[in-house]
Amino acid sequence: MQKGIKSVAFDLGGVLLFQDFSELTEEENFLFTYYMNRNKQEKMNEYYQQFGEEKAKKILEYAEEQMSVIYPKIHKPYKDTFQTLKVLKEEKITPSIWTNNIRVLSIVLEKLGFYDYINPQHVINSIDFGYLKPSEGFYRYALQKTKQVPNEVLFIDDNLKNVEGARKLNIHGMHYIETEEMPLKEQTLEEIRKIEKRL
Repeated sequence: MQKGIKSVAFDLGGVLLFQDFSELTEEENFLFTYYMNRNKQEKMNEYYQQFGEEKAKKILEYAEEQMSVIYPKIHKPYKDTFQTLKVLKEEKITPSIWTNNIRVLSIVLEKLGFYDYINPQHVINSIDFGYLKPSEGFYRYALQKTKQVPNEVLFIDDNLKNVEGARKLNIHGMHYIETEEMPLKEQTLEEIRKIEKRL
């Protein structure tokens, strides 16, 4: 199966992982929401009004410190995530992760066992270099870092805009929609077969 596709790059949230907030305390839930709003000026202005600017900034610092505890608690792999990665490795296809995420992501990936299947060098996280999907800079950096050729990569994301962004650079793209009938493993292998029939 390796003739054309040599690497499959997965988005993380909505493809390999989902978020479950049931284990968070009320405080952790608040801190997570607060931290995730840090780049939304309108929301931060609300916090400044509520707590005062100095206190609001201290809360943000504390929230950032707590992410290394909170973030791993809320992320769970889908039931066929590791089966999909295992099959790709058996087929000699390199799996990678291309994500817009926060810095403590590596703790989550290590805790869940992703590094048994994915080389940490093949985890492309926008926060490490400043380009967000679907910008061209993100995909160029990802290709360079993973030493991949565009038409030998299949990129899978649940956000169509991100898939379209990848396709602009001649990367094969698949818009993933979760279904019971066709889980990730089957969709991925089917898409690889379709691409290789066209090559």
